[in-house]
Amino acid sequence: AKLYRRAELFPATSLEPIKIRSVTDLPRRQKNQPLLLIADDEPDMLTFLRAQLEGHYEILEAQDGQEAVQKAKQFLPDIILTDMMMPEKDGLQICQELQATTSTENIPIVLLTARVDEDIKLSALKAGASDFLTKPFSLAEIHVRLKNLSDTHLYQRTLKRQKKKLESTLDELKDTETMLVQSEKMASLGKMSAGILHEINNPLNFAKTGAYTLREFVHQLPEDERDEYQDIVKDVEEGITRVSDIVQDLRGFSHPDSEHKFDTSLEKVVTKSLKLLSNEVKHVHLENDVSSDLTINGNENQLIQVLVNILQNASDSLDSKTYDEKTEGPCIKIRGFRKEDRIHLLIRDNGTGIEDQHMARIFDPFYTTKDVGSGMGLGLSICYKIMEHHQATIKVNTKSHLYTEFDLDFPDLNCMMDDGKNIDSTL
Repeated sequence: AKLYRRAELFPATSLEPIKIRSVTDLPRRQKNQPLLLIADDEPDMLTFLRAQLEGHYEILEAQDGQEAVQKAKQFLPDIILTDMMMPEKDGLQICQELQATTSTENIPIVLLTARVDEDIKLSALKAGASDFLTKPFSLAEIHVRLKNLSDTHLYQRTLKRQKKKLESTLDELKDTETMLVQSEKMASLGKMSAGILHEINNPLNFAKTGAYTLREFVHQLPEDERDEYQDIVKDVEEGITRVSDIVQDLRGFSHPDSEHKFDTSLEKVVTKSLKLLSNEVKHVHLENDVSSDLTINGNENQLIQVLVNILQNASDSLDSKTYDEKTEGPCIKIRGFRKEDRIHLLIRDNGTGIEDQHMARIFDPFYTTKDVGSGMGLGLSICYKIMEHHQATIKVNTKSHLYTEFDLDFPDLNCMMDDGKNIDSTL
């Protein structure tokens, strides 16, 4: 076998003088070519090793231990070949320092040493060296050892990436399973809702009858006592009416007529949505500027579902933000207007906003930033599908920690009717 012996290696004209390349001179790495860092304080050894290995590796060079450590941390080579005895830091110190750094701890290191005693071998392995070569060494041996270590390192990195990907997929599957279970519960609750509303409605009718009887009884009281009892009966009747309205809205909201569309007033959609969420937004300053002439062709129940989802998210965002005297308190602004042949409904809150990393996925099914159990991640994806069904769009404008604004963009029913008349007149 060809053995390297320093005294015999270099005829006067056999190799070009060494050129230590700077970072800016480093050539672009070729496809499938591992990056090899060679560290040696002997220029002739660097020249020899580079000449033998650069056809198989992209080469980085270092002339002392400190430079080797710096370049290893900067460029993260696939493998390191270093001499044992060097200035600044020796091979063992290089191994120890790189092993102690997270980004470099798995880089395989091959030590070149002229000493072959057992203590040196054990010290090298304890310091973190992957392998070592004893001088003189054969070129075939160095090629095989470097290739084996380089391939092993590549496989380890691939396995690490696959492991991370599998763990992420497993976490997503677990979250999806939890959400599907919750979704089944919600579906069962939806089926029960009609019966629940019926059970609420029956005693509500008894209460209405009782309130009517009380009002009739008040008329039989002496005049000086009537006013006091009339106020009490009025409060009871208003409370019953409020509960009755909520029951009717819930019944309409859960009614399975999802495919029917009619002329629908956005003002009524907003009003009913706010009524359903009256408890959630009772401490929020509401600004509702939606006129009664904004009419679209749509399904009222589905549109209420869109509004309820958006307003519920707005309420949650407002609840999770801290307000002080210098900032505006929790506020939701709803504004409707015409623009060209479209009708826009803007819902804006001054809550926590949406982080940039979540924006691309907020309409994905089962994607949620809330804690497990606080939401299934289906709300906005359902909103998106409903808007598509109405030939409408939903857009989000947000700034983290400041605001979120949803823009619901519908075709204008009046423009559609005018277009229909124009088409008819040309036939």
